[in-house]
Amino acid sequence: MLDRASCEMIAADLRALIAGVVARPDAPIGELPLPSRAGSVQAGALPATGAFPEAVPAFERAAGTETEPDDDLIGEVTAIWCETLNRPDIKPDDDLFDLGGHSLDITRIVALVRERMDVDLSFEVFIDAPTVAGIAEEIVRSRR
Repeated sequence: MLDRASCEMIAADLRALIAGVVARPDAPIGELPLPSRAGSVQAGALPATGAFPEAVPAFERAAGTETEPDDDLIGEVTAIWCETLNRPDIKPDDDLFDLGGHSLDITRIVALVRERMDVDLSFEVFIDAPTVAGIAEEIVRSRR
């Protein structure tokens, strides 16, 4: 288990990295503000499988809200994911993490959605809804 100080350090590093990618989405990774203290988190503190804790709530659609994205939006989000993950075969219900996606990919997707659709997504939505369909629903909600 990570202590509070380690969690705060990781959060600060991620905020700096995300800000760097948003500012320069095409920057080579070596020019991004990567964590300088990567070795300071104790080995074995995170699950070896990379799985997320079961305590993370599953994405749920609020009852009575119109969040159904149209086919064009699903296509736009799919194109961004295909470009980011360098995969031509992504389906609306494919899980980002099962496709090999990680935090840098999320940051890139956030930047491309902002650039192309003028919508700001939070990093957390990818934990709750890690599919093209889930992200498209969040875009619809954000536009309302």
